[in-house]
Amino acid sequence: AMGRVYSAHQVELERKVAIKVLHEASSDRLLKEAQAMARLDHPNVVGVYEVGTLDDGGVYAVMDLVAGDTLRAWASARRDWREITRVLVDIARGLAAVHAAGVIHRDIKPDNIIVGTEGRVRLGDFGLARGEGGKVRPGWLVDSASFEDTVLAGDRAVPVGSPVAATGTAVAGTPVYMALELLQGKPATPGSDQFAFGVTAYELIAGTRPFHGSTWAELQRSVETATPATLREVPRWLDAAIRRCFATDANARFPSMGAVASHLEKHAQRRKPLWIAGAAAAAIVASGVTLAATRGGEHAPIAGPSCALGANEIAAVWNPGVRGDVAALGAPALAALDGWTTAWATEHDATCVAAKTATIAKTTARERCLTRQRDELAALLDRSRSLVGGLDAKLRAPDAGDRLLDVLSALSPAECRVAEAGTADPLPANPDRANEAQTALHELPKIRAAVALGDPGPVLELSASTVERAKASTHAPSLAEALLVRGEALRAVDKFDDAAIAARDAVAAAERGHDDQTAARAWLLRVGIAIDRRDLPAADDLAALADATVDRAGTPPRLAAQLLRLRGTVAYYRNRFAEARALLAKARERYVALSGERSVDVAGIETMLGATARASGDLATAERHHRAALAIDRELRGPEHFDLSRDLHNLAGVLRLTKDLDGAYATYQQALAIETAKRGERSVQAGLTHNSLGLVKLERRDLAGARAEFTLALDILTASNHGDRAFAEGNLGLVDAATNQHTAALVHYDRASAIYAATIGDTAAASIRVHLDRARSLAALGRRDQARASSTKALDAAVLANIPWIVDDAKKLLSLLDVRPARPGTDTMPLRPSLPVAPAIGTPTLPPQPPQPPDPLPKRDVGTYGSNPGRP
Repeated sequence: AMGRVYSAHQVELERKVAIKVLHEASSDRLLKEAQAMARLDHPNVVGVYEVGTLDDGGVYAVMDLVAGDTLRAWASARRDWREITRVLVDIARGLAAVHAAGVIHRDIKPDNIIVGTEGRVRLGDFGLARGEGGKVRPGWLVDSASFEDTVLAGDRAVPVGSPVAATGTAVAGTPVYMALELLQGKPATPGSDQFAFGVTAYELIAGTRPFHGSTWAELQRSVETATPATLREVPRWLDAAIRRCFATDANARFPSMGAVASHLEKHAQRRKPLWIAGAAAAAIVASGVTLAATRGGEHAPIAGPSCALGANEIAAVWNPGVRGDVAALGAPALAALDGWTTAWATEHDATCVAAKTATIAKTTARERCLTRQRDELAALLDRSRSLVGGLDAKLRAPDAGDRLLDVLSALSPAECRVAEAGTADPLPANPDRANEAQTALHELPKIRAAVALGDPGPVLELSASTVERAKASTHAPSLAEALLVRGEALRAVDKFDDAAIAARDAVAAAERGHDDQTAARAWLLRVGIAIDRRDLPAADDLAALADATVDRAGTPPRLAAQLLRLRGTVAYYRNRFAEARALLAKARERYVALSGERSVDVAGIETMLGATARASGDLATAERHHRAALAIDRELRGPEHFDLSRDLHNLAGVLRLTKDLDGAYATYQQALAIETAKRGERSVQAGLTHNSLGLVKLERRDLAGARAEFTLALDILTASNHGDRAFAEGNLGLVDAATNQHTAALVHYDRASAIYAATIGDTAAASIRVHLDRARSLAALGRRDQARASSTKALDAAVLANIPWIVDDAKKLLSLLDVRPARPGTDTMPLRPSLPVAPAIGTPTLPPQPPQPPDPLPKRDVGTYGSNPGRP
């Protein structure tokens, strides 16, 4: 954190050494500490061979190069309490020697202690690396969501690895290991080193630290008031000794680290008879469990460090205090949080158990995955506080609880079991650039949380500055991640052009940084944005490239499922219904394998399968899929989640097509009630439901009521600049045509056609069918040639797009035009609407209607339907 370290070979003495070049300028105290360490020769302290100054005033030290692991890595394996105590004695002896040399370490923690390959424990990264002073000013600003990976410097807490210049008050250590007196601004002492030793010892045994806090104030309050859990699998004397080391009152601690070493050594050497006899001994040995004697109740049963620590770890993020802060999210969200955190704790403990047999790389990948998920949850909860806690009324989101449910469904701790180490380039060796990369990555959970909870606007600027910071780091994987998150934020506010550029650049950066997984995610984002823009040919091409990238990344289960869903959606939009069915069925299998039959992901696939069945004219299958989606969402999300409005809307569409108009109308009203409660009366979803209600009234021949619903829908959708306003335009044309106002109807049809061309394109069913609408009104006005031209255009496009029902209607209309001339102003052409099969919410194509009895006049209603279920 404080300098650069070089591996070197000292020619004269034929030995490998480490040369540490410090960032700080030289000073009397810094040199004095370095020289003191150079004079110190102790087996439990990394040796210092030489100290000097550079031309620019910097300080360097030539040190022993030790082969081994950090204490944190050493402790990841299952260790007996006696083994841990031996290590603690060595640490205490080394620290006592450092203090005797007049030096205060100031940063005792598992990462700064080395267990050599020969088993010897050494203190590293001692006082000279911490600059002068060591006094902490109260009220230091903390720009980290967690103190886990920070050191204190100047006025900030900065990530480990950051270069820090001395500013009068120097780095004092890692906050989560600091004694209360340091947190209160007092100078470092041997007693504060002892406190850090106690925290380290507790962490070695319990797997978690005794004090927690995600902010400076929370940490200080925890040290002052918390009562850490008893260490149950070690002798009581060891638990008591460790607690004495991290006593809040410095006077209550041991008088010196030498006294600590003596105390631990004396008690560890006591021999107790083992309580093992006969068959009981055989059973115990067979199970691999060792029980210590319990004479006088002094010892508790032990079996090495426990793996049952996940609940303690996640409690730092989700606890009764946080639960109270976000209670306004609602009971379903709180229940989901309880379930998710329990699953996280279970997976944490399973990872610990699996580490006994798994490779280091595999274990590390699982642990990193769980840590990332915990950080994501912390960011989500922090954002939720501001949304529902009244801190800023403008940010309050009424559907934050619903959105949190959806986020948790996609953030599955169980998926960490298949986590891979990845191929991305490591952080830059240059500490300045590494710091820029780490700082950029630290901001990303905040941005993702805001986007996920439906409040992306306030973090757009932050996403831009994070990209610039990542660029400055020259670390391509960090830049790729930052660009990806910015693309997601831009997409969330419908800035599709800018989002597409960010996603494209994310792909390029990921490729440069050999980050296959981020590249795959960026390709999926590009496909999703192309679907949003209704650039379906581009979405098809991008999906093919995404397929190759996902495969190269090792086919991560969730990414593979997402790709299948996207490809199925593209096929649906392009009227390739058999292909859509097959892709969506495969996606469903993937999601079931990930999270079971009853998951939010499966509900989404059921929705799309229902849309595909309806598009194919199979209304019975469509109703089955939509009812399945509704049942899953009600079970998992409660009765008022906004996606229930989607499910109800889709079900109502099927009821409308089966002529159950009363049932359809009532179901649409249920959907509308949820939509307006969650998103307001002027939301896009409300506008689309008004459009559908208009279709029911049009079927009932309530033309005035239909016009009112379509007009309201058009007003809402136009205000949002939503592409589905074309539906309302076309439907208003139908109302005009039904009342013989064909000139006015043509105006609406032309507007709808222009919007379709700019959104879903000229080959989608809805945009093709509008040509038939125009043809009927043109014929009614006596403009026979124009009507024939419009019908022919519809026929040719429907043949190319393989939409049989439009082909049939166009042929019928052309035959009528050929044999029955129309008189201007008369209603000789068929104008009575009969509703078509409508696609699901979010699918503005026009599917075919089930076969109908032969009739010389087309009975199919030309009203159109659409809505928005959320992006795939």
